[in-house]
Amino acid sequence: MINGSFDILRHGSWGNRDIINYNYGTSNKIVYYNISNATNHIKKFGTKKFVELEVFNLSFDPDKGQYIPNIASHVIGNGMLYVKMEEWYDHHNYKHPRLLSALSTTFYQYMNEIVEHFGERNHISVDPIADILIFNPLGILLFSFDPVKNFFSQTFPIYEWSSQPVFMLNNNHLENTGQNYLVRRPFKYNQTIQPFIYYGIHAIFGLSYKTLDNKNLSIGAGTLVRGTEGNYINNEIKLLTPLMDGTLGFFIDKNNSLLVSTIITGPEVFNVELNIYPNTLKVNNFSPGIFCAYREVEGFMMGLSLQYLPAGLGLTSSL
Repeated sequence: MINGSFDILRHGSWGNRDIINYNYGTSNKIVYYNISNATNHIKKFGTKKFVELEVFNLSFDPDKGQYIPNIASHVIGNGMLYVKMEEWYDHHNYKHPRLLSALSTTFYQYMNEIVEHFGERNHISVDPIADILIFNPLGILLFSFDPVKNFFSQTFPIYEWSSQPVFMLNNNHLENTGQNYLVRRPFKYNQTIQPFIYYGIHAIFGLSYKTLDNKNLSIGAGTLVRGTEGNYINNEIKLLTPLMDGTLGFFIDKNNSLLVSTIITGPEVFNVELNIYPNTLKVNNFSPGIFCAYREVEGFMMGLSLQYLPAGLGLTSSL
């Protein structure tokens, strides 16, 4: 829930990570203003342009790639998490697990839109219209059918490799948030080497090597969205353009459960980010998750996460 609600905070250009003194009320008005007037706002933005940028196009222009995370994250990723959460509710004997899962996933997606539209005057933004009204419901609908579930669990399996959120005690910032996904399928005649795609704000392509103890050592390279640039059209419509950068990723997992990740990127995002997940390093019965990172603006930061806390605790030192 925390990773989903505050996913946008990991963008390097994001200026407000103080989740305590955040104006959630004003931001909620902006999001509600857009989704409650969706038809009129799409017409003002331009129906053809809305479909091209937010729904689908055949262009290779990165400035027209807003629809890619809509499909990859909001339909496939969120659809998988909807099923995963439904099964969790069902396993713990909650009534109406599908309804509870739909409400839970919709809540954190809506919250992420609120966090994304902080501290601004009312304006038209088609991004929450596409996410909340089209792609999230589409993901829930598609993953309600067994053939889709089977495809993404057996034929082309997708796994959740989300981050370890860490609350920084000295500035109220929430760091290291985000929902990440891994898609991996072995070669037909070689089960040891497997191609993979790791994505969220990243799009890392690489190869995994499977060891004898069912661990996978993975390395890959690709791009990431290091931030967004907002431009107003007619002083009313805000268009968000993704800013791209290169990235390298190193991962260790066991039975598709992430143990260690190291990601190296350019400026503004974490230049170097290390996550060691719980149950990887153990001292007697104590096995915390560890987060270490360096970013040019904040300097070094470090945090510890525990399995019984929703977020870890950490400190950062500005340079």
